[in-house]
Amino acid sequence: MLAFDIGGTNVKSGLIDDSGALLTRQTAPSQAKLGRDALLTRLHALIGEYRRAASERNVEIAAIGIGTAGYVDRHGTVAYATDNIPGWTGVRLQDDLESLYKMPVSVVNDVFAIAAGEAWTGAGRSFERFLCVSLGTGTGACLWEDGKPYPGDEGFAGAIGHQVIEIAGRLCTCGQRGCWEAYASVSALRAILDEPGEKRRFATPEQLFEFARAGDLKALQLVRRYAGYVAAGLLNPLYALNVKKIVLTGAIAQQGVFLADLIRQRIADTAMPIFVRDDFEIVTSALGDDAGVVGAARPVIHHAK
Repeated sequence: MLAFDIGGTNVKSGLIDDSGALLTRQTAPSQAKLGRDALLTRLHALIGEYRRAASERNVEIAAIGIGTAGYVDRHGTVAYATDNIPGWTGVRLQDDLESLYKMPVSVVNDVFAIAAGEAWTGAGRSFERFLCVSLGTGTGACLWEDGKPYPGDEGFAGAIGHQVIEIAGRLCTCGQRGCWEAYASVSALRAILDEPGEKRRFATPEQLFEFARAGDLKALQLVRRYAGYVAAGLLNPLYALNVKKIVLTGAIAQQGVFLADLIRQRIADTAMPIFVRDDFEIVTSALGDDAGVVGAARPVIHHAK
């Protein structure tokens, strides 16, 4: 099984076996800012590379699974995408790839794929129900229950990155203002570091967290501010869905327990206590960057079984 996780920054890919084990993997720049054609060219080149390598080893690629940024309908078409991937709206990925490569293809939203990976072999495998939240180039979520993602009527559920947390706030990639994504994404964290008075104090988010862990007071102040933004956006789904388990994924999940505990504490300080009892947990991804690739393979593999 060949699987892809297509994001606004990178395309992650790999071969997955029937148990969910990742056999090979690679990461390549998505070139998404160059538009739809550049991203499709990158995708086809990667598929060709994997197929040639499989042929040399007398291995057959039986299907392709894709998790992609954007809102994917039940037919595997990208119904809408923000400017994180310009021109991606309307791409008929599933139909076009099945027609070209003559094999089954599954296409789902990238956070749906990430949730599937964490549920299959990752941090959510012991949870019957959890909210998977991805904090990366963009911000989104997936409610996982009864062994599958909750899709909503059209397949677009989980768009909590575009809930408004501040009226007339920061401009978001979707064109609106005040969206949670404009405060909680990795891009938003980088913007905090570039604010007047902060620029060049911490070169990267990774350096910010490194200093915060070491006890630097300014770094801790900024990290707590960011954790507050994340917590603010999690309160709405917490109240609406009454979830007890949240799995944080995406680039920010690399900060592990240190950040998760700060976010949980901020939620505990502000939420009604019935929603944050002792069994309320915020954990971080067990699969890291591989979650979306592993999860993208799951629909086709499980359908074949």
